[in-house]
Amino acid sequence: IAHRRTSSGSPSCVLTALPSPASSSSSEVLPLTVASVETAEAYPASESPPSLRARSLHPALVAAWDAEQEFTSSQREAMASLRSELRRRGLLDGSNGTLFDNAPAMYRFACARGYDVARAVEMFEAHAKWRRDWDLADLVPDPVAGGSACDCPRLLATFSLPQKAAIKAAWPFVYHKTTRAGLPVYYERTGSIHFQSLRAATSVDDLLRAIVFDSEATQHWRLPACSLAAGKYMGKSVTVLDMGGLQLSAFDADCRKQVATVAAISSDNFPESLHKMFIVNAPKIFRVVWAVVRTFLDKRTRDKIAILGGRDEYLPSLLEEIDAQNLPTFLGGEDDSIDFINEHGPWAAFVPDPAAR
Repeated sequence: IAHRRTSSGSPSCVLTALPSPASSSSSEVLPLTVASVETAEAYPASESPPSLRARSLHPALVAAWDAEQEFTSSQREAMASLRSELRRRGLLDGSNGTLFDNAPAMYRFACARGYDVARAVEMFEAHAKWRRDWDLADLVPDPVAGGSACDCPRLLATFSLPQKAAIKAAWPFVYHKTTRAGLPVYYERTGSIHFQSLRAATSVDDLLRAIVFDSEATQHWRLPACSLAAGKYMGKSVTVLDMGGLQLSAFDADCRKQVATVAAISSDNFPESLHKMFIVNAPKIFRVVWAVVRTFLDKRTRDKIAILGGRDEYLPSLLEEIDAQNLPTFLGGEDDSIDFINEHGPWAAFVPDPAAR
């Protein structure tokens, strides 16, 4: 979003290609499908540009998202009531207001509780406490935007994970390209996880902190970059879990406990962030694993998950969501660039590497 002033002196805003921050002389840009947007509610001009997260919440991008939601009048009333009640209780003061005093955030928490305002307030209040516990409530200058764009949770700016390479070797996962609609896609070869090596590579606490970092990084950089590339706010992603090679013997009590913890973190603190999940190459024994995991997920999340068998069953479903050119070859697509180390997508140049800190 480039800032300028009109002849009357009032600020206006133009959505243009987003340059990569990797180098001030870089010519790499992220294409936007919206050529320009004029608005009276543009961000004030300053030397320090707003962060990706702030830019993705530009009124024009949120309006484009809102137009597709088909909210009922009662749902809109519930979201407005939720916002008013959170403000009344002071739950949108400080960092909470910076990050969550916006329409998409109200939707996420209201929808997650069936538009029951009292339950949504309770959920948000618990989430605010969780953010304090995980060093996400204190905001610092965004390392991507730089300058005074002070809306980055401290964990994102400071988290260090020197053992990341060893973790990735034992647990293959990566965000890689987008769906046909422009949503980021998370791939994980769950059946290839070597739990013994993973435990040797890091502690349970560091692993959970890495998962929280990655989940918040999706909210702060990956989804905003996709929003700017698509020309509308995007708040959801797609997950593909490959269960090929899964051994039930590896899914011991400690592993089940960790999976349950991660599932609860996701469901309680990142509501309505999942568009769809595809669990592919799922063997019959996976039903045992799923019986444990599903109990920690709300019904709306469970309804977004498709458990599919081999290629003949899963490939048509994946190709409905993901273009063959962007789908990895190991899943039957044409893309051979995935390496489970480097990320590819509109966000790739913006997400800091905690291993490099």
